[in-house]
Amino acid sequence: MTEIKTTQEAPLERFLAQQRCKRISTYVHGKRVLDFGCGVKAWNAISIKKICLEVDGVDRSLIESGTFNGIKLYQEIDEIQEKSYDVIMALAVFEHIKPLQLRKVLTSLHRLSHEKTIIIGTVPSRRSRRVLEFLSYKLNLIDRSQIEDHKVYYDDMWMREIVEGTGWSIKQFRSFQLGMNCFFELNKSPYSEEYVYQHES
Repeated sequence: MTEIKTTQEAPLERFLAQQRCKRISTYVHGKRVLDFGCGVKAWNAISIKKICLEVDGVDRSLIESGTFNGIKLYQEIDEIQEKSYDVIMALAVFEHIKPLQLRKVLTSLHRLSHEKTIIIGTVPSRRSRRVLEFLSYKLNLIDRSQIEDHKVYYDDMWMREIVEGTGWSIKQFRSFQLGMNCFFELNKSPYSEEYVYQHES
């Protein structure tokens, strides 16, 4: 199967990126952060750079590794050596990774973490699929390549299934934007703590 090359050019792309970053600002303030799946434009990493101690980005879609706007960017996780991060963020990323591959990715991120490292991110909920496809295919407000590349639409049970056995556990999982999006936080506790699925308006 030919890999879909995703883009970030449609009108809503930058706005949605800004909204996601607002939700995670308190988590990354003063922290060493890895933006996993930063994208070719590294919008999220650039937007939080001023409030973080350090921000790096990694994304396989980058043409090459290097420095962009003062942010070190890597094509592959394995290129990052002798570093650990307080926060690994994955905003609108996990839905682009097949579940079995994501399990391997979560396991590999252990090398870049310490005992208090957390992973935070957003994923589209299962109920958002038709809405996103309408906004993309009919209105052209979201890049079609982004939606066509979605492998999974999430709920808390599906996230728990994928995370189990990777060394990470769910600390919180809650919906927002009328249930269309979900925010998650993972920590390195060996066992999942009891959490309550929260729905926000």
